[in-house]
Amino acid sequence: MLKKQTLMGAFAFMIMGFTAVATPMAYAQTTNAAPVHENFFQGLVQFISQKFGLNQDQVKAAVTDYSNQQKATMQQNMQNREKSRLDALVKSGKITADQEQAIITEMAALQAKYNPANMKNLTPAQRKQQMQDRQSDLKTWATQQGIDLSILMPPMGAGMGKGRGGGFRGGWKPSASPSATP
Repeated sequence: MLKKQTLMGAFAFMIMGFTAVATPMAYAQTTNAAPVHENFFQGLVQFISQKFGLNQDQVKAAVTDYSNQQKATMQQNMQNREKSRLDALVKSGKITADQEQAIITEMAALQAKYNPANMKNLTPAQRKQQMQDRQSDLKTWATQQGIDLSILMPPMGAGMGKGRGGGFRGGWKPSASPSATP
């Protein structure tokens, strides 16, 4: 029994690692990404349950639990990093403690309004529009609060700029129209 639980944990870990690599490739190959993603997990759960003689529902539950734990941990880590970044801005005098709290509150509101989990059901054009809407909302809010946009959304960092893959290609651009560079 303990051996099966250990195997399930090890396989859940491997599944999540493989998924981090395989899922973006699957999404990139189709415009209707949800079925590919769901079929991948369904097939993987079935394979593991058959290969090791485990109950398929238990394997699925273990993978789902692990995935949810990882998402929660990643979200908490991102919030901690952002809080540290904002604390440093307060310490350096670039923003006030009240502005820091207002930023945290607004970011949480935008996260709820533009929930990334809902984006998987959108077309690429709808996702692009939603990101532009979020950017516009943030720009409007920051202007009303008198907060410099470069403090609120700094460039994405080294390696994420134009021609280096991923990210917002060259950092966040507060202009109304997105960059058309590939």
